[in-house]
Amino acid sequence: MKEKKKKGTKIGGFVRIIRPLNCFMAGVAVFVGALVGVSLNSSLTLPILLAFLAAAFVTAGGNTMNDYFDREVDATSISHKKRPIPSGELLPKEAIQFAAFCFILGIFLSIFINLLCLIIASVNAFFLVVYDAYLKGRGFSGNIIISYLVASTFLFGGAAVGELSLVSALTLLFAMAFLANLGREIVKDVEDIASDKGKRKTLPMKIGEKGSVMGASLSLGVAVVLSPLPLIWEVLGQGYLLVIVADAVLTVSIFTSFRDAHAGQKLIKVGMLLALIAFILGGIT
Repeated sequence: MKEKKKKGTKIGGFVRIIRPLNCFMAGVAVFVGALVGVSLNSSLTLPILLAFLAAAFVTAGGNTMNDYFDREVDATSISHKKRPIPSGELLPKEAIQFAAFCFILGIFLSIFINLLCLIIASVNAFFLVVYDAYLKGRGFSGNIIISYLVASTFLFGGAAVGELSLVSALTLLFAMAFLANLGREIVKDVEDIASDKGKRKTLPMKIGEKGSVMGASLSLGVAVVLSPLPLIWEVLGQGYLLVIVADAVLTVSIFTSFRDAHAGQKLIKVGMLLALIAFILGGIT
């Protein structure tokens, strides 16, 4: 009975360390990228499914690596003491081996899609390792990497269905997602400036909170300015008009962030979600 309980605990540890919801959302972003690229096309079901799984496994590897490198900090944090490694559910060695397995499986699956997907999956796995090992504590450079990784899931979906070009709704989705997420990452660093002291060297610590929010506002503003282009170029349908609401929320978030970083970054998240739904609706209408 005792051995069986341990086995169940370890399996639960592996499940929790990958953050299943994050992995699922990465797969959803891949699906959105594919949908924007080719609309609904049943003949491409297999490459989209493989891309969904590949992105989910690479994300799982990144989440596991994150917990591996944060294990000492998590061990002293009250809110994180139930994480799999500090709790003893998983040994550090098991976590790093599992992360490697997830990365390899995600890259392996991408081989069966196409060469471009293989390149993107490999580069993203590399960036995830570099971020966790070297860039997480360096602030702005880490913000850029994370924003690229978030936005690249849409490109991965487009690559899976063979629909990537320099001027397309998909590349606009990548640019807008990158810029909006970069703005949110910076505002989050403003929000966390007190707790990050001594642990990270973030942008607000280098140029101040007001300057950082101004930089975030510029990034968000460019994303909003780019948003009408899919309609102007007639690459998305009328359902994309929901982006007007997303733009309004993102615009409000800019002003909100100057007085309340926490509320501002929450609004940015809502705006990004609305923009994502707008791209879905524009892709199917």
